[in-house]
Amino acid sequence: MLDSLTISWPRDELRARIAYLLSATTIEYLAVQSGPRALEVLLYQWKDTGSFEEAFRGTFGVTTAQFEDDWQRYVRSRYGWLFMLAHSTVFWMLMGLVLLTLMMVRRRIRRESMARLRAGDIPDKPNFWLEEYAELDDPGPHADRSE
Repeated sequence: MLDSLTISWPRDELRARIAYLLSATTIEYLAVQSGPRALEVLLYQWKDTGSFEEAFRGTFGVTTAQFEDDWQRYVRSRYGWLFMLAHSTVFWMLMGLVLLTLMMVRRRIRRESMARLRAGDIPDKPNFWLEEYAELDDPGPHADRSE
């Protein structure tokens, strides 16, 4: 990566965004590992020596190739798939769909269990409480009850 740096900046938006992100993570990694003062020292040494590789090695104690390997591991661990997934719209849309599906399944299960409970309930007005059935069962006041 560092060996492919050029003075020109990408003209299309996507490549420019990628370049900004890569440069930001590179500076972030250097600042996290060595502190913000190290970047200032690097620039002064580069000016004094005229060689970026020599100034980089003198400031950070590694070659640019070694730095690039370390930086790639840092970027993968910090901005890997899990990070991208957790911070993306797609992730939240999928989570919303999963929650909506689970809610619908739960509602259906509750309806079925409620229907089973209601099926076993005693009716509000059983047949023996209704007047038409009461007349058939009740012999009346003049009936002979001795039998």
